[in-house]
Amino acid sequence: MKKIELTQRDMELFIGKMLRVGVFTACGVAILGGIMYIVQNAGQTVDFQTFSSQMALHSFSDVINGVMVLNAVSVIQLGIVILLCTPILRVAFSAVAFLLEKDYLYVGITLVVLFIILLNLFDGEV
Repeated sequence: MKKIELTQRDMELFIGKMLRVGVFTACGVAILGGIMYIVQNAGQTVDFQTFSSQMALHSFSDVINGVMVLNAVSVIQLGIVILLCTPILRVAFSAVAFLLEKDYLYVGITLVVLFIILLNLFDGEV
């Protein structure tokens, strides 16, 4: 079995590519949702003086259910969720990179940071 050697530069390039793909995917999904919103609401008058939400999407399952029925606001929010997940994945892959380098101090620090981010994301109390 051939051992795969990953250098620090390889991991940096991979993480950079992952960030670019995440941002471009998020932008593409949000733009698609914006186009859908314009098409779905064609001919309606818009009041730009006040903000009113068309739909209260408070959970990820609400967003996914809205995307399944091609709700434009849900598609836009999915783009935002993808954008939020991109740096979280970057932190997770950094932990893997430190683990491959056997730099256990930074693995621990990165996992603590990831734990705080996820706790804040799901609980909102930290």
